[in-house]
Amino acid sequence: MSKIKDKELLNIAEIYNEKGRDAAYTFIEDQGIKYPYAVIKRMKNHATLIYKKETDTFSFQEKVESDAVFMTMDELCSPAVTEKKEQPINHKTVAMEKLIQDLLGDRLLEPSKYITLDSSSKTMMIDQTSLKSSGYKIVTY
Repeated sequence: MSKIKDKELLNIAEIYNEKGRDAAYTFIEDQGIKYPYAVIKRMKNHATLIYKKETDTFSFQEKVESDAVFMTMDELCSPAVTEKKEQPINHKTVAMEKLIQDLLGDRLLEPSKYITLDSSSKTMMIDQTSLKSSGYKIVTY
């Protein structure tokens, strides 16, 4: 099964206008597409094609330059071919990042042993007995 590209949509629109809807469906099916209705729907939403319901035809519109700033869905979904530069792995950096994550995790886990927050009732419950027995002081301001 192949995929119909934007350039081919313009060709299908010409067939649709000249020979009719059935000829366009046949052409799309000959391209290996199982659902020609989806292609016609895609054509109706396409930036350079305008569907006129009254005449059941497509007209062509030049793309506005501001559209060039944004990527189309086809461009977003297609696999991009980019050259990736291999960066050497610095084992010291990896070890340092792991250490930082471990320290931050420990700092966040320690208060959770003694403090519970209940956001629905906006209540903070502190286990003062366990906190003081662990050597912590409670300071309020």
